[in-house]
Amino acid sequence: MYFRIAVGIVIAAVLAACSSAEDSRKKADECVVGDLFPAFSLAVDYSRPVEELVSEGGYAEVSNIITSRHFPAGAGQASLTLVLLTFCEELSTAEVTALIQANDLEPADLWELLSFGAEYPSLELPSGPLIEFASAWNGEVIALEEEASGRVLRAFPLDSRWEPDAWFTAVSQ
Repeated sequence: MYFRIAVGIVIAAVLAACSSAEDSRKKADECVVGDLFPAFSLAVDYSRPVEELVSEGGYAEVSNIITSRHFPAGAGQASLTLVLLTFCEELSTAEVTALIQANDLEPADLWELLSFGAEYPSLELPSGPLIEFASAWNGEVIALEEEASGRVLRAFPLDSRWEPDAWFTAVSQ
């Protein structure tokens, strides 16, 4: 079942449900608010050059690493569900990846993030970056953010410690 929930409601629910925990499974149980996270039906064409997807997204600013040279197109198409997850504490990339996988999801890649941006251009984004982990280049991952000038695509170090306002993109086939 695909559903869309206003991000403001989700943020309030996350803040109300979050508490710190010692191990990844406990963190997943306590800090991930399962069905309350927004999920979006998405069609992804992995054979499209990233420049096409960037153009369709109409971004105000784009990191110069987002090129076909750094992110060559693959093959195939998929219909999937993209889920936006956030956690209630600062976490490493490894911790976030473990929490995503503990919820039977996989980190989204750049094509999935760009397809989301192109398919939902008027959706109000949460404060904080929407990050993909599956398509790192040279130790950097891409994040979609909302600014006064419009949506932007930025590169962040993969080995970052992620603040509680960060949102992570994950997929379910």
